[in-house]
Amino acid sequence: MRKRLTPRRVTLAVVGLLAVAAVTAALRPKAAEVETAVARRAPLRVTVDADGRTRVRERYTITAPVAGRLARVALVEGAAVRAGDVVARLAPTPLDEPAARQARAALDAARAATIDAEARVPLAEASLEQAQRDAERTQRLVDAGALAPRALEDAALAMHTRATELRSARAHLASARAEVARASAVLLHAGVGSGLVLVRAPAAGWVLRVPDRSERVVAPGAPIVEVGDTRGLEVVADVLSSDAARRRSSAACATETR
Repeated sequence: MRKRLTPRRVTLAVVGLLAVAAVTAALRPKAAEVETAVARRAPLRVTVDADGRTRVRERYTITAPVAGRLARVALVEGAAVRAGDVVARLAPTPLDEPAARQARAALDAARAATIDAEARVPLAEASLEQAQRDAERTQRLVDAGALAPRALEDAALAMHTRATELRSARAHLASARAEVARASAVLLHAGVGSGLVLVRAPAAGWVLRVPDRSERVVAPGAPIVEVGDTRGLEVVADVLSSDAARRRSSAACATETR
């Protein structure tokens, strides 16, 4: 006996079909979204990310050459100074005989340090010239295919290192000469209770710090002003030794490894 299709049965059949379709659609795996790009050959650059700090490569702490009353320091942080500029004025205290002998010994030591620094500069200049010639030869060999490109990177790093050593040697020479001037000023005013000692900057740069601007009595060696060339900065970062060995940079960088 054939059953009649009633509206209720039609509705139930439609609902059942819709339920089956919904379950089938829910269980059907969906296509994953992907990004596509055209593959091409290109250099691979590997970077090392680390927190670091910058510091001035050559910093000079200008100190009082003799004991006495220091006049108020007019310089402020960030002020530009040239080599030989007066950064402070000091009224010296008279020296007794033991202090005078000590000052003469300090002058002799400063002169000896200057002679040593003067000898290091031409050596550093010669090392830089040799590194430049080695880099030129390496460039020709790499162009001819006789050496790997890595050799050119090593030659460039050696040349940069020699240039840094030359700058350091010249900075030490300027510091040694300033120390001679300081020791000479001490002897110049030995036993003299009047006059002023002019404290001068040993190198050009900018004022980094003034510990105390007030007029005061200072002892020999008391810090007055810190001067440095902020154009010669280096970055100090704490990285792994394996990463530091693979580091290549065109800028000077000091690396603390662990």
